[in-house]
Amino acid sequence: MSQAIAHLYEVDPNADIFNLADDQIANVMAYTVAFDVYNRVQLELGRVFEKLKYAPSVIQERLAQALDYIMVVVNRSMEKVRSGSVQRSMREIASSALQDALTVFSES
Repeated sequence: MSQAIAHLYEVDPNADIFNLADDQIANVMAYTVAFDVYNRVQLELGRVFEKLKYAPSVIQERLAQALDYIMVVVNRSMEKVRSGSVQRSMREIASSALQDALTVFSES
C-alpha cells in the first residue's frame, strides 16, 4: 500500500490523501494490486534471472519492464471493471496479471 500511495504522489503530486476523488481512489486500488503482483513477480523471476547468471543491470531492466507491463495490464482490467463491462474481483485481476507477467517475462 505504501508503494501505491507513493506512486499516486509521483503521478499526482497535489493529491490530498485525506480527500481523494473517486478516480484517485480507483488508481490507488489499481496501484496496490499492481505492486502486489510486481512483488510476486520479483520473487519468481528474480530466482530465475539469478540462476541464469544475468548481469544485475539486465535484471533491473527486465524487472522495470515487468512493472510497466503489470501497471498497464492492471489499469486496463480496472477500467473495464469500473465501466461495468466486466465483472471481476481484485483477486482475479491480480491472478491474471501475475500469470500474464510470468508468461511474458519468463521467456525473456
